[in-house]
Amino acid sequence: MKKLIYLILFVTICSCEKSNFRSDCFEVQWVQDYGRSATKGTFVGDIEDDISWIQLDSTYLIIDTKTGDLIKEIPSGLSSLLAGSWKSVRHGSKIIFHMQTSITAYDFNTGDVVWKIDTKEDHLNNELMIGSYMELTEDILVVPKRAGFYVINVVTGTLENKVNLNDIFCLDTPKSKIQVRQVLRESADEYFVTIQAAIPGEANSLTFTSRVNISETKEEWRYTAKKDTTLGGTVFRPVITNMAKLEDKIIFLEDDVIAVDATTGDSLWHVQYDGLGFWNGFNHDPEQNIIYLVSQSDLIVAKAIDINGKELWSTQFDFQTSGQEVTIDGDKLFVKAGKLYALDRSNGKVLSSFLGEDGDQFILVHISVGETLVIGVSSTKVYGFRK
Repeated sequence: MKKLIYLILFVTICSCEKSNFRSDCFEVQWVQDYGRSATKGTFVGDIEDDISWIQLDSTYLIIDTKTGDLIKEIPSGLSSLLAGSWKSVRHGSKIIFHMQTSITAYDFNTGDVVWKIDTKEDHLNNELMIGSYMELTEDILVVPKRAGFYVINVVTGTLENKVNLNDIFCLDTPKSKIQVRQVLRESADEYFVTIQAAIPGEANSLTFTSRVNISETKEEWRYTAKKDTTLGGTVFRPVITNMAKLEDKIIFLEDDVIAVDATTGDSLWHVQYDGLGFWNGFNHDPEQNIIYLVSQSDLIVAKAIDINGKELWSTQFDFQTSGQEVTIDGDKLFVKAGKLYALDRSNGKVLSSFLGEDGDQFILVHISVGETLVIGVSSTKVYGFRK
């Protein structure tokens, strides 16, 4: 495989501002072209020590983090059309992928298969959900499927439960389809789920978040996304896109930011931001109880909100493109909005920014926690930065 290596070592890229931190400009360590397009749903796996995982098209690449040198290629089994629509999580020495016909755990350092759960039957029956979130709580992984979710012990690779939510919601029929977008595990019996359900006779799907008890087959509360809005003759129904639990609150996004009581479902607060479109970037700090958001509209704005809905700061970016990735790293926040930005978490001040070679925009960025490198993926190249 042809590989071009651009030796750009320890070159400081500008738009760095003075701050009370050490120099926060991005120092490019290496740039690689692996001969694969990164324009379709690229994602980057976790980074530890000297090894990184990157998905380009339908192939996983294991690379040397410090040099970018290719160590191993692993076919993902995904078509290039679906590449990147599936998710991964990290558990100790394993990296676990949600793929078309399986949920597979690989040894992070060697790429060897540790365990594999066959989901081919559900895939053929259109049961697996593209782009759904996998959630890991200690040793238990929850993976959404069309009308329910899998519960997996990631230590043993055992499928502990295969939950059918139609037993609770009774919405899944040949003419109305449940799509489970996200599941948070509260206990072995209690879960928070975000659902999209296509309803016969309605132009748009119903979206709601519920707390369910699977042992009692009971829905304990439900929050339904706000009513449809009409724009240019087209009816839109807001979609709940992200969900997180902070202390005793469930906080989630539609066009607005919503908080409800985790036990009762009672509304606690509702923050609305006009003119910012929908929120395409989301992360949260459960220790400091802060939520970070990035908008996708004509204005790309990052905001920090505390657990009571109070805005702590707001930063508008100078580069107008889709904002997506938001990564917390110590006292900094990294945001991918075409450019790669580093922000001071305490006040939202931009510490530095970087645009790829010849104006090449970043479509995804993964920042390791610690003193290893930032990995940035543009449409044609992969960059390794020193933080």
